[in-house]
Amino acid sequence: MLYQEHFAGGSLFQRSLFSTKSFTITDHKVQVREKNLAGERTMLVPFEEIGRDRLVSLHRKPEMLVLAALVLGGSLLGFYDALSSAGGSVEGPLECVVAAVVLALSFFITQQRTLRLVNDEQKGLVLFLPIKGEAPAAEEFIRVLLKKRDLYLRQQYGHLSHLLDYDLQLNRLTFLYKASVISQAEFMARREKLDALFPQKTDMPSGFSFSLN
Repeated sequence: MLYQEHFAGGSLFQRSLFSTKSFTITDHKVQVREKNLAGERTMLVPFEEIGRDRLVSLHRKPEMLVLAALVLGGSLLGFYDALSSAGGSVEGPLECVVAAVVLALSFFITQQRTLRLVNDEQKGLVLFLPIKGEAPAAEEFIRVLLKKRDLYLRQQYGHLSHLLDYDLQLNRLTFLYKASVISQAEFMARREKLDALFPQKTDMPSGFSFSLN
């Protein structure tokens, strides 16, 4: 099989033809380990940087098209040599042309899905291995990851207190809303509680408005 996956104990393991990747959920981070022909690397992604939005991109392998162009170029040179020399055979160049056509077709008919979790800046912070079909283990990992992420962010940034700076807490609530941890209704309710803790902050000049955008 060209693609295999397994999810157990908070860790996702993915294996393709030339790459292996593992994702392990810690208390407030995701550890990503990748091993391929270029080497091995490890990356830690904090929950604060993990987006909830799924971005699925389809891509093909451009090296197949490049290889087809090289084979076709070689076959054309073979045709030229065969035609310019007496008694030359065109069977070899003809086979190269067929191979080039097959490679070109494989470029157009093969595609892979790459799943990423992105934030508002549309950056791929959690990038999964390319797949061609369904990936139930990866989907289960994403479900567990986002559940733990939301719980951690609520506990870390959702607490309101008169002992903390008002603007700091308002920025935290805004962050939770933009990260889709809390709804707009919950944001407004928490904003009212925060304002009640700092009544002097509610005396704003006329025309002032706060925006979530």
